[in-house]
Amino acid sequence: MLSIKKPIIQIIITTVLSTTSLNPLYASEASNDLSWFHLPEKKQIDNQKRNDVQIVEDFTAHTLAAGEFKLGLNIDIGILDRLMVGTSLLSIVAGAPRLEFKVNVWNSSKHSISTTLAGAYADENTLAIWMDSKKHFDELNAAVFQPGLTWSYSLSPDLQLHTHYRVSIGTLRVDLSEFGKRELWEAKHPGSNYPGDTSNSNEETDNQEEIAASRSSPSLRTLQVQALAGLPQQQFRVVGEFKRESGHRIFVAANATWLKINRLESRIFNIKASHHWIFDNLHLRIGLGVQYQVLDGRDLDNEVLDNENSVIPIPEFEFYFRF
Repeated sequence: MLSIKKPIIQIIITTVLSTTSLNPLYASEASNDLSWFHLPEKKQIDNQKRNDVQIVEDFTAHTLAAGEFKLGLNIDIGILDRLMVGTSLLSIVAGAPRLEFKVNVWNSSKHSISTTLAGAYADENTLAIWMDSKKHFDELNAAVFQPGLTWSYSLSPDLQLHTHYRVSIGTLRVDLSEFGKRELWEAKHPGSNYPGDTSNSNEETDNQEEIAASRSSPSLRTLQVQALAGLPQQQFRVVGEFKRESGHRIFVAANATWLKINRLESRIFNIKASHHWIFDNLHLRIGLGVQYQVLDGRDLDNEVLDNENSVIPIPEFEFYFRF
């Protein structure tokens, strides 16, 4: 039986092969019939789709198409093919709602230029959503408009350079309450008497420095709110976008930001590298960088700060859906 079955199996295999890919008369037909099985070909199609995707971010000049949505930490809607409007969920959480319009004014094979106009507002009532600002501030009010300009330039099919600049026009008024002044003093001078205090506070504890390091002062919180809400006085970004063979992207970004409240200034410089994945409608970006920050001027309690600086690592995480 075994001697009979073996020739039969060989005949079947030879017949199948000779009537498909090994026979030029049937090669094209067989290829069409089995195209669903060609995984490398499907991968090439997916890669091409990703390669054709334009990244729409605040640092790129590209805009959403009419009727297209972007949903993530930002919510954007394409009104026309070159006009989109959006807001930031982070700004809402920070208590400074922000609305931004973006218009692509010029587009060619290598260059794309867009202008933006954003508006934001915040006071002690909106910020009270996430911190007891009424307790720390007698006055806290911000109303700004932010014009901006973005230029994207294609150096090659796989490399783009994006530059983005924006400036704030408006007011930011901050006045600490007596409670806020005391908390700011204690954050900066743990264990010392607050001016005007008659109580004896010279007693030291072993964890005073640890408490001071972990405490967030009103000045620092206000600068954090400015950054979260997108209310810097000036911001300049340069971002390199490298397109991989798979269609996923690698970003290398340098950012300079200037924040100011009253006479207190903060200058922030950071460099980040990240990888951007594209999965059909889902975009995911993860990266890491380093940030250098300098505080200068007069604090909210009028104390002079002379170029106090810090260097910290900063993560980057961004995800959104486009549909």
